[in-house]
Amino acid sequence: AIGEGSYDLSQTLKINDSIDVWGRYSSATSTFGVDVLDASGSRLIHLSFRPESHVTVMNSKLVGTWGTEIRCPYPEFSAEEQFKLTIECSEDYYTIYFNDEATCATFPYRAPLSSATAVSLWGASNGFTWDSVNVTFGT
Repeated sequence: AIGEGSYDLSQTLKINDSIDVWGRYSSATSTFGVDVLDASGSRLIHLSFRPESHVTVMNSKLVGTWGTEIRCPYPEFSAEEQFKLTIECSEDYYTIYFNDEATCATFPYRAPLSSATAVSLWGASNGFTWDSVNVTFGT
């Protein structure tokens, strides 16, 4: 397991790039998620899984101000099973995949994709772990 924290990108994100993260779900965990950050700490996309309310929330927090939330159904996590989340950089938005299946989730770019500098994994608690993060830079 790699744990919570911020992982720097080795180069600028662009269309056709993707971020894959793997975690191990625990039914005792609370809110967890993935953020893509810029150099100032703004959240270009904030992907929040909320088991207590059975919802997935996407948002951005740019220069200290939250944007409008987009809510989607909560994926079917299995306790103690590894899962994969993918954030794919499409033409005008991020597309979110859970275990390689598209969710309802697309999230429009609210800041330039090229301003992304790091991926932040958060919320590992009560048996939940983050296992790995990998960024694939397209051509």
